[in-house]
Amino acid sequence: MRDLLFHFGITLGKRYTKKQKAWFLEEAAQEAQNQGWKAELLTHKTKLSQSHHLSIGNPKTAQWVLMAAYDTPSKLLLPKTLYTPFRSDKNLKIDSQNLILQVLLSFISFTGLYFVLKSSATYELNIQIPIWITSFILMLILFKMMSGFANKFNHNRNSASIALMLDLLKEASLKQKMALIFVDKGIVGIEGFKELRDMNIISLEAKTILLDCLASGEILSLACEEKNKDGAQILIQKISTKIYMKTYAYESSLNYAFSMFPSGMTLVAGDRVGNELVVRNTRTKKDYQVNLDRLQDIRNGLFNTIRGSK
Repeated sequence: MRDLLFHFGITLGKRYTKKQKAWFLEEAAQEAQNQGWKAELLTHKTKLSQSHHLSIGNPKTAQWVLMAAYDTPSKLLLPKTLYTPFRSDKNLKIDSQNLILQVLLSFISFTGLYFVLKSSATYELNIQIPIWITSFILMLILFKMMSGFANKFNHNRNSASIALMLDLLKEASLKQKMALIFVDKGIVGIEGFKELRDMNIISLEAKTILLDCLASGEILSLACEEKNKDGAQILIQKISTKIYMKTYAYESSLNYAFSMFPSGMTLVAGDRVGNELVVRNTRTKKDYQVNLDRLQDIRNGLFNTIRGSK
């Protein structure tokens, strides 16, 4: 798994632009085909945008479907922000604040550039030219700021989960029981998961596991709807690391992506702050730490769970 984590976490660690996403999809599909698995690109189009998901195996017949978002986020301008897997309202608030800060900084910078260029009209030509060139370069940077800068390291969101899933493709015994789906537009918001739900490609008999942040953090948690806790317990028993189960009533579960899929559940690691599970350092240059031993334990637990299913 170490080689996969290096390739998909470092070489292909940024999956923010269309080009970066396309490179990842090509490499992941090739990895699957090299292991003898079928890979299929699932495209969802709207008038304003399109997204590309990658399906490996056959989710219509698989007993277990593993899912993870493969796109990566922009770098946050706000300092010391935390990702809260079970508080989507907090995550949305952070995204909104970051967007407001981007717009505000861009407006101030554009305004400053305008007055600099306006005042430069009175200077001599040999002074104007360097000002224009510098202003042009700054203008390009500002336009880039408006769209966001790709975060450099993204092991928690979600390179570690991607490497784990691809490593399971080495197990030929899982071909009739498992399918993988790499989800576009699934890091900031859950739009990609909604698209896959509407495609209706997963068997109603399947158990679906969404792999969220798994690289670091002291606590491993598995969340699901109350009625699916027996299926979740099967997985918990196969993983050596202690897992805390978090169950939701039907109405409460509708706020989370796992509720969109048959017997859905989400596996995530983080730290306990007060009464909440939080993930540190996502969307920052510090998102490079990986507890490889625990990741391997989760991988082995998933393998034994899926292999042992009937």
